[in-house]
Amino acid sequence: MASPLAPPTDLATPEEAKHLEPSPVEGLFPTARGAHRSVWLFWLGFGLSCTLTSAGWSPLVSQLAGFLCFAAWVANNVDASKITWEVLFMLTDIFFREVGVRGQTNVPKHGPCILACGPHANQFLDPVVVASTSQRDDIGFIVAAVTTRRKFVGALARLIRGIPVERPQDLAKPLQGTISVQGSKVTGKGTSFTTACGPRGQLFVKGSPTLQIDKVVNDTTLELRRGSDNPINDVGCKYAPHIPQENFFTEVFNRLRNGKAVAVFPEGGSHDNTSLLALKPGVALMALKASVLFGRPVPVIPVGLNYFKGHRFRSRVFVDFQPSIYVSEADVKLYSEGDSEDKKQAAARVLNNIREGMRNAMVEAPNYHTLTLFWTLRRLYVPTKAKIDSVAKQRLTRGFAEQYDKFKDNPDVVQCLKLVSQYTDLLKQYGLRDYMVAKRMKEAVESGSGQVVDNMELYSRLLYRLGLLTVWGLLWVPAGLLALPHVLISKHVAHKKAKEAVKNSSVKIAGRDVLGTWKVLTVMGLFPALHLVYTIAAYLIGGETAAVAYFFFMPFISFYNLKAQENLVRLFQSLKPIFLMINNNKLAEELVALREVCRTQTIKVVEEIGWGIPMSFPCDDPPPLLGSKHRNSSFGSIDWFPSDEPAGEQKGS
Repeated sequence: MASPLAPPTDLATPEEAKHLEPSPVEGLFPTARGAHRSVWLFWLGFGLSCTLTSAGWSPLVSQLAGFLCFAAWVANNVDASKITWEVLFMLTDIFFREVGVRGQTNVPKHGPCILACGPHANQFLDPVVVASTSQRDDIGFIVAAVTTRRKFVGALARLIRGIPVERPQDLAKPLQGTISVQGSKVTGKGTSFTTACGPRGQLFVKGSPTLQIDKVVNDTTLELRRGSDNPINDVGCKYAPHIPQENFFTEVFNRLRNGKAVAVFPEGGSHDNTSLLALKPGVALMALKASVLFGRPVPVIPVGLNYFKGHRFRSRVFVDFQPSIYVSEADVKLYSEGDSEDKKQAAARVLNNIREGMRNAMVEAPNYHTLTLFWTLRRLYVPTKAKIDSVAKQRLTRGFAEQYDKFKDNPDVVQCLKLVSQYTDLLKQYGLRDYMVAKRMKEAVESGSGQVVDNMELYSRLLYRLGLLTVWGLLWVPAGLLALPHVLISKHVAHKKAKEAVKNSSVKIAGRDVLGTWKVLTVMGLFPALHLVYTIAAYLIGGETAAVAYFFFMPFISFYNLKAQENLVRLFQSLKPIFLMINNNKLAEELVALREVCRTQTIKVVEEIGWGIPMSFPCDDPPPLLGSKHRNSSFGSIDWFPSDEPAGEQKGS
């Protein structure tokens, strides 16, 4: 490997850097802050509590005095970033119903490393999800400098020791006039490029990649460093000047030199696209420069964040840590000894390797509708009784996504997607979930009857579930009503912020990437205030004992109320297919049969056509009751089996 370049003079030495800030890896109670001297605060707090109680003061006041002494000790001795992270982890545990993870062993437990995370689909929650699953407590997340300038969010970013970076898009301002782009030439109308723009500045056009200026020719002509792939005609744009990033890189290298981890979202900002955006070169430059400075390659770990309706409360997320990527010796030498073009080539190769690693850790789709079809195909392929973990689910879904472009024009695949799309549309129309239909299907197959279930059983099941719904509803009502302001206000604020984000962004579609963020942030500010108001109300209604009990124990009740709410929702949803079967038994039977056709076609395209990843399961579904090849159903006339092969001989049937 090439000899490392001399480090910059303003880069702290390893010994100096140890004292720049308390290290989270030293434990929750670092001894460097003189914890042994402040142990007297415990004695003082205990003494105040006892003295005030014996003097006849209220127990609440006495305990508060002792608590303030304990809080003073915590402020002087406990790492604030640790407490902040624990609070954030608790919030994500509440927000997400399930957090799956694979490849944690790919993240080194000690030593410098770079986490390249994406897609950045859940603005504020993404770093918390990565930190909670990475098994490291020393990660410095790169955050937009504009975020650190905000009051509440900025304070959080500083508490978790984020590394601020100034982004051009945050400084972009509307440019006078309009522009047209053909290749690498920009032509303006009513523009003043010579005074408003400069070399290496950037132009932002909604719906188009960022355009970097190479040369300002005159007031109406610019030359770009890289031409636009698509022509742009007579549109408005924003301009941001070139921003030096020397201080930012110095901070990154100080963290890495101290043996810490640095996490970056290389797309440059959050978005709600279903595929990875173009990566910024910063992550490649970090890896190359760090490898040159330290004389050894620094591992880059691609991290995939796969959300399942992640903007919704109690949704799911799967985090995939891929094997480390190391900068090659040839690229390090080319970057350290070559000219500017050599450096670009080395950075481009490293960036391409990181991009491929990130794509291997996520599921990409051309649009949200196609992504939901991939999820449905995975559910259809897995037998109803089979239990698979998050890793297997992710592998199956990625199998469909990775080979979609290759097989999307195959006639069998086209027919399969058409049927599955029709099936999912019907589920949405009737307010059903796939697992509901699958359960009815298994009952019909096991009974061997042509009817899904007899009416007497339907009515008895309906009464039973209505009874359960009443019980769970009564348990939910007290805490649920108290939580209602949190739900309504957070939802309103989140949707308002989403509209603002879409308006100010060139890459966001519906602003789903900020919905979850603002729901959590709103509740973080709203919950303490409302909790205090409710405590005062409890004091006025039930006295001091009621107020104290409410203040300390209501958070636990609220958490378990979430479980009651989930049971309530599931019970309510389970009533829909029962009502459907009571009102139109034939319609329910045909929906069950349509799912079986979709499952058969899915198995065929996987095991015969080769689309997706074939898997074997310990249990499998019995042969479906499919009926005739063509049926006139309540959904209209459907050609369920387009091939010449008889229905009973279909693969997997």
